[in-house]
Amino acid sequence: MKRRHVMTLAALTAVALGSTAVVGLPQVLSASDDVDDATVSIRVLNQYIEGDSRSWCEVRIQVGEGEVPFSDGDTVYLWVYESDGGVGNDLIWQTDFTVNGSGSVDRTFDCTANFEGDGFGENLEIFAEARVEKDECGTFCVWDRPETANIDVVTVEDDGAEQDDTSAAAGNVGLGTTSDRIARDQDWLQFETTDRSRVTVWARYVDGAGRLDLSLFNSSNGQVSSGVDGDAEVEATAEVDPGVYKVRINPRDSNDFNHYDFRLEIDTLAADCVADTEESRACGNCGTQVRVCDRNGRWGPYGECGDEGVCSPGSETQESCGNCGLLTTTCSDSCEWVAGQCEGAGECSPESVETEACDDGGERSRQCSDACSWGEYGECGGGECEPNQTRQCYTGPEGTEGVGLCAGGVEACVQRFWSGDCREEVLPSTEVCDDGEDNDCDGDTDEDDADCVTEGDPLGSSCELDEDCAEGLECVAGPLDPMFVDGYCGLVDCASDNDCVDDNGYCGMVFGALYCLKRCADDTDCRSGYLCGEVEDEQACIPRCTEDRHCRDDDRPVCNTDLGICEAEMMGGTSNGTTGGTTGGTTGGTTGGTTGGGTTGGTTGGDASNGTSGGTTGGTSGGGTTGGTSDSTTEDLGGGEEATSCGCTTPARPSRVPAPALALVIAALGALGLRRR
Repeated sequence: MKRRHVMTLAALTAVALGSTAVVGLPQVLSASDDVDDATVSIRVLNQYIEGDSRSWCEVRIQVGEGEVPFSDGDTVYLWVYESDGGVGNDLIWQTDFTVNGSGSVDRTFDCTANFEGDGFGENLEIFAEARVEKDECGTFCVWDRPETANIDVVTVEDDGAEQDDTSAAAGNVGLGTTSDRIARDQDWLQFETTDRSRVTVWARYVDGAGRLDLSLFNSSNGQVSSGVDGDAEVEATAEVDPGVYKVRINPRDSNDFNHYDFRLEIDTLAADCVADTEESRACGNCGTQVRVCDRNGRWGPYGECGDEGVCSPGSETQESCGNCGLLTTTCSDSCEWVAGQCEGAGECSPESVETEACDDGGERSRQCSDACSWGEYGECGGGECEPNQTRQCYTGPEGTEGVGLCAGGVEACVQRFWSGDCREEVLPSTEVCDDGEDNDCDGDTDEDDADCVTEGDPLGSSCELDEDCAEGLECVAGPLDPMFVDGYCGLVDCASDNDCVDDNGYCGMVFGALYCLKRCADDTDCRSGYLCGEVEDEQACIPRCTEDRHCRDDDRPVCNTDLGICEAEMMGGTSNGTTGGTTGGTTGGTTGGTTGGGTTGGTTGGDASNGTSGGTTGGTSGGGTTGGTSDSTTEDLGGGEEATSCGCTTPARPSRVPAPALALVIAALGALGLRRR
């Protein structure tokens, strides 16, 4: 950075807004100036709507290190003014930020603000100024102070259609684009359609200078469609019958005005049918649906399916008949059931017994099988049992009969011998854990049965459902807790560590709520994707944040995406600190001064987080240096940029000092032995 101050004014440049010009919308004017390492530029619209709370503005500051490098704590100040000829200029917008470390600076800020002047002249003169303070500049250094030329901005009140503020006073509008409109209050427009049509209306406005609302109404002021926001525009579309329609356009914020272009498109829709005619179609089981053509030549919706049959053509049902026979019933083309013949019937009824006499005076018998066919006759004479005799039986494990669902059956006598088939018995089966029955016949039911007990995963494990976690824990996951990727076996809104079930559990505050978390010593104790972070006074496995909305704690609302943790807002800046002095002695502190031959030393401490700064100064005669501390607040100034806006009194923009007067000031500083920073 040079030790002299040279100002060069850049010529004003008019450019179209965006990459392509938008019909009728204001132009953007720009101006810039560079001094040594610093260049400041400003861009504003060529028109200002009187009383607008937010007129579009953009400021860019570029600082290199061609002359002097940056060091930690260096500060850059920016101002935007409405000029009154150098006397009593009106401050429109300001900010400052602290530079951390070496490197160049190139930052753009949204300086959108109320440009209202103090009444000197019909139009406004807008300019920007910057001041770059580099500690390495040294003694007697004058900081770089680029200042742009004035940009003439025309003051307008409203467009030429100001009788259109009510529905009754709506002005007629034609097809295509109507340009150079101003939304300062309600604007009402009207048009007429003679056929059923698809109507599209939109208002395209200056991006970032105030959003607009748009609605479409019929002649009775009933709303037909409301506008949908797009990229610097709002649009509404509707299919309408012949008639008169009105459009209302107004600022979304009553004090945030904007310029806009309006466009009307009407596409006539061809008729589909003759009014009052009907059309039918088949539906369901041989049923019919009917729709009717309305008076605008549009088919209405189909009605309910009527006159249906009982079945679907070609479908079949089957049922048993006779001795192991099968009867098939088929649905006809008229959706009615038609029964068939009993087919495949056998010669006997299952389990029936037939007996005949033997030549020796005895008898023999045979039994009908499950397939409805007779088995072979048994031997004549004796046997184990008599025909048609039965007995109780059970083939299950000992001790299970009569327990739970298990029950004995019946064994029949076949051809005078026991069949060995225990019919109707119920044997143990796999335990079903939610039917209220003892299926395996061990005396325990459902959750009391050891077969139904599941331990679940411990604290900190991944999960999809609460059932995946150990008893007493729940699955913490999206959408309410999206930062817990792949789920986290824990607990939300715990009251103490005792709620966390696991001896290694900790109930702590993270992401603005209390959670049961797994304690840890380092990241190796946590599963992939989670870190061992500080939660109040403990270390616990917590997820990494990826965006600011995860950080719901008001004290730590910003996500540090590099570390995956939530932090307090960045603080920075220096201004208006505390001053103290010691006479005839030695003083150390944030602020010091020397009077009457004493020695003063000061220690400076500060970082980008709390914005505290000081300085170390030594002197031996009749003067003092004041340093101070100030908290400042980080603001989002458009386009994702962050800057530091001082919470206390920001150094006022200096008056424009003629070169001779500036030389006298520098000489006076040298005589006092002072060093500007």
